[in-house]
Amino acid sequence: MERGLTEEKISAMENHATDPMFSEREHWALELADKMAMDHEIFGTEEGDELFIQLRQVFTDPELVELGVAIAQYLGFGRFLHAFQVVNPVCELPSPGSPPPKSEW
Repeated sequence: MERGLTEEKISAMENHATDPMFSEREHWALELADKMAMDHEIFGTEEGDELFIQLRQVFTDPELVELGVAIAQYLGFGRFLHAFQVVNPVCELPSPGSPPPKSEW
């Protein structure tokens, strides 16, 4: 959050393609994350090639590798949690507008 990520920006991520609060690099990073998570079968096709043409206009190859690895780690961890049915996180995050959870410490 200290480096510019606000609750407002988090809430607007769904509209990152058209919302002016997102930079071009943020838009394309989110587009890559979305495709890796929801439509990974495009990679190796013309659509995937076109995406990488766009990505290479705003990221260097080393940046793309770093971004891709970070996305893959988060996606993989989410699948791990699901596979192992981790439903009770160590700490609960409150819903917007709800009081913070009571500490058990």
